[in-house]
Order: sequence, then structure tokens, then C-alpha cells
Amino acid sequence: MSSVHTASRRVVALAPGQPAYKILIADDRWDNRHLLAKFLGKLGFDVREAETV
Repeated sequence: MSSVHTASRRVVALAPGQPAYKILIADDRWDNRHLLAKFLGKLGFDVREAETV
């Protein structure tokens, strides 16, 4: 039986020279929006938030 090993990959930031991707986060809960916006912002994404009603 052969073993298949797949490398684990993780995003730590946008690669140099990549455009700043724009992401809109829409959620009615402030804590959900804030957590995701903070995480994605640190990776280099241009994040905007919208509260749903």
C-alpha cells in the first residue's frame, strides 16, 4: 500500500507585486465581520465591511 502525502499550504500574505484584492464582508454580527476583516487585512487584502439587516 502506498502512502500519499500532500504538502500543507498556508497563506501568510499576498505575494509581492500582486494587486490589493478588494473583499466585502457582509454580516449582521459585528464580531464576525471584525474578526474576518482583521485577519484578511493583515494578509494584505483591501477589506470593507457591510452590516446586513
